[in-house]
Amino acid sequence: MELSPVGLLLVLILCSYSGHTAAWQENPKAVLVLDRDQTQFYTGESVTLRCSIEGQDTSGWKFVWQRDGRYNYPQQGWSDKNEYITLDVSDGVEYKCHGVNDKEYSEWSKRVKLQVSALPTPTVTIEPESSVYVGERVTLKCEIQSESDWTYKWFKGSNSDHLSQPDTSTLSITAAAKSDESHYWCQGEMRGRAVSSLMSGHVYLFVKELPLATLTVEPQSPVFTGETVTLKCVIESLSGWTYKWYKESSRTPVSEGNTFNIRGAAESHKGQYWCQGERRDRPTSSQPSRRITLDVKAPKPKLTLSPDHQLLTGDSVTLRCELGVSSGLVFYWYRHTQTSDPVAQTDGNSYSISSVKVSDGGQYWCRAGRGDPVFYTQYSDAAEIKFIGVSPKASVIIHSNWTQIFTSEPLSLSCGVQGNSTGWRLRWFTGRGGESKCPTDWRSETGSSCSISSASPSDSGVYWCQSESGEQSNPVKITVHKGDVILESPVHPVTEGYPLTLRCRYRYQPSNFSAVFYKDGTLLQTSTTGEMTIPAVSKSHEGLYKCSNPERGLSPESRLIVRDAGSSKSMVAMGVVIRLLVAFALVISLVLLYRSQRAKGSASVMPNPGPQQSNSHSSTSQKRVLGGVVAGTGDVVYAEIELKETDKKKKAKRGAAMSDPLYSLLKPVKSPVVSDSDRSSDVTYAKVKPKKHKKQDSAGPSDVTYADVEIKMKQLGSRVNQPQEHLYSAVKPGCSSKE
Repeated sequence: MELSPVGLLLVLILCSYSGHTAAWQENPKAVLVLDRDQTQFYTGESVTLRCSIEGQDTSGWKFVWQRDGRYNYPQQGWSDKNEYITLDVSDGVEYKCHGVNDKEYSEWSKRVKLQVSALPTPTVTIEPESSVYVGERVTLKCEIQSESDWTYKWFKGSNSDHLSQPDTSTLSITAAAKSDESHYWCQGEMRGRAVSSLMSGHVYLFVKELPLATLTVEPQSPVFTGETVTLKCVIESLSGWTYKWYKESSRTPVSEGNTFNIRGAAESHKGQYWCQGERRDRPTSSQPSRRITLDVKAPKPKLTLSPDHQLLTGDSVTLRCELGVSSGLVFYWYRHTQTSDPVAQTDGNSYSISSVKVSDGGQYWCRAGRGDPVFYTQYSDAAEIKFIGVSPKASVIIHSNWTQIFTSEPLSLSCGVQGNSTGWRLRWFTGRGGESKCPTDWRSETGSSCSISSASPSDSGVYWCQSESGEQSNPVKITVHKGDVILESPVHPVTEGYPLTLRCRYRYQPSNFSAVFYKDGTLLQTSTTGEMTIPAVSKSHEGLYKCSNPERGLSPESRLIVRDAGSSKSMVAMGVVIRLLVAFALVISLVLLYRSQRAKGSASVMPNPGPQQSNSHSSTSQKRVLGGVVAGTGDVVYAEIELKETDKKKKAKRGAAMSDPLYSLLKPVKSPVVSDSDRSSDVTYAKVKPKKHKKQDSAGPSDVTYADVEIKMKQLGSRVNQPQEHLYSAVKPGCSSKE
């Protein structure tokens, strides 16, 4: 600070005065001291300097200060206080002072030089390293290269608040967890001084999961008694592992090494096993493996049949050996006796017979085995394949399995024939009414199958298989519907006692998925899922079914036929007798009918006249064949029916009723009373054989002129399951030449 004129004059006076007094008296000495016993400071610290007069009280004295040789005191002049406070300590700056009172002034104090250092930056280190494993001990150290007495604060992650840890230079984590993985840094604070270090740099602590021990076992549990079980323990990462095996909750190893073999497994070996790796380096242990439960037994499989009801020859059946474990197993199948050689051996747990024969019947067992030598399971309980009769030699297979399809959908049919299929052909009658011309009504493929890529309503009709010798399968009726709703119902008869689900299918999905189901025109129920389930089908469920949707309309009708679940041999024998009686009654009724019609002059019923008789009718009589297929099986009574029309007016009247496929109801004469279990015996099946005449009537195929009735007896088969009381036969209009 520069001196004012008054100050300069005062200094001169003091100097003159000091020259006069120096001869007889020494000036008192000024002493400069700091407020602390140190001269080492950090940037930003403040310090207080005090000036005193040696041996005297400071009262009445005024003081002046020099900083690096320059005066530095308050602007108002001398300071009444003996303290000087600097708020910004600078490195290497020197301070001194002296005092003045009314009588004298002191000498200048000794110079005091202050040393100022920059604030230190701590250094953080991690031991053993910055990447540790879960459970390991971790120590972080914060160090400041100074002899000063420092305390420390620790910080983690993005949190600006320090951790509630002791204010020591170390931060210890006794057992590292994934939650400890983060950034860490620290800051030092000096004890007794308002000095804080700079923040340290950040370090990142990585906490890794311990390596996992992987346990495998061969074979899979349950193992068979006596088998050898091999357990393996593997740790993919790192090296230098040793392995220990434990059972249940015990911490005492039962074995060591990465492979643990149990030879001759027994009941005592049951239990939970697990393994763990250990080593001398970090990490010292692995995670324990998963625990596996070892079950030792000789299991007993369960043998099931699908379907499990009585079969017709030609049906398919699948046997399943259910065990609950399939690893490395071979399945063995036995028939009639368990001690014989197996009839089959499969890698899978199923064995199928696509077309069963009578010789395939009987009891079956299964068991499984594996290994070398082979260790076996127990034998299953027996399951028996039973028959209720012999199937027809051929049947129509519809690959959609439903009686109704939409237009433009594919339709695929084929003949399923037992034995040699040579000579069998698929035939069908679409019945397009009077517009159809021969021979297109009766179409015959060159093979035993037919595939229609895009069906049309004209493909609706009755289909059957026929051999070169004239044998025929049961017919099936297919409806190709151009509407938006069809009913999915089974093509073939349904076995009594089994569940059945009828579904209403839509060409386009409606917003309202509900469906209303009808039987024989009577409402049955409304379903919100579009399905109707019959838990156990019975004969009372036979009839015509259809369904509708309020948005999409009504489906066509489909007939449901229910076959018996089975009957005893005595019932079958009784059925043979009753059928013979019915056949005899039918012959009598046809003879009576023939005589009655001849008496009226309108028609004749006669035995089959043979080929030569077809030309013996009057030239005025018009002939048309009424042909069709009876919805029966091979075990039927066949009849050929010949009708004669002499009245043209009657022909015209009858024409409208004979278009489209006709289902005619033939009722047999009364037969002896039988039990309900054999009511199927009261059914007579008629085969309607077409006859051609030279002349064609313009009235169309509706005008049936005649048909021959021929009674033929065939061997009794499986028709105990067909519908009772009535005969439904598909009848085709025949063709006659025009006059």
